Amino acid sequence: MTKFLFLPLLLFFSTAIFAQEAVFNLKSTEVNVAEVAATGYSRDSTANAFYIYENGHSRFDNGNDYNLLTDYEAKIKIVNKEGFDHANIKIRLHNGSQGKEKLHDLKASTHYIENGKIKVQHLSQDQIFTEENPDHDLVKFTFPAVKPGAVLVFSYQKESPCLLYTSDAAD
Repeated sequence: MTKFLFLPLLLFFSTAIFAQEAVFNLKSTEVNVAEVAATGYSRDSTANAFYIYENGHSRFDNGNDYNLLTDYEAKIKIVNKEGFDHANIKIRLHNGSQGKEKLHDLKASTHYIENGKIKVQHLSQDQIFTEENPDHDLVKFTFPAVKPGAVLVFSYQKESPCLLYTSDAAD
């Protein structure tokens, strides 16, 4: 008897998990209503925040001294106040003998529900800071209007003349 119940229960729970996963757009940084309305993550019920989507790719720019261009984009769900640290972003830019890495097209926005409607707050240029160090610079920003339930989206392009140096896309 228990063998007959095991298979239907297994199918039910796996369907329930995949149904919740379908709420999240795992293929792009586009934000949907269900993502903003979601109150948790089935794979980790203790998560305070989590990455819904993250993508990066690099290529050589042959029109600009063969610099390495890295495009990066991410989407983060803030579940509760304990996840607010994920709204603080630091991007490391290497300073080496071949030159300095540069950051282009930094865009960031916070999507949240207010009075039953989705609102979007964009990061302004005066909210972006650069901390200069001898061997690297840190570009820092904090997403505006962060609240529990918010979805944070950001993207940028890093240009590097240092072909032999690699780093994490976001530190």
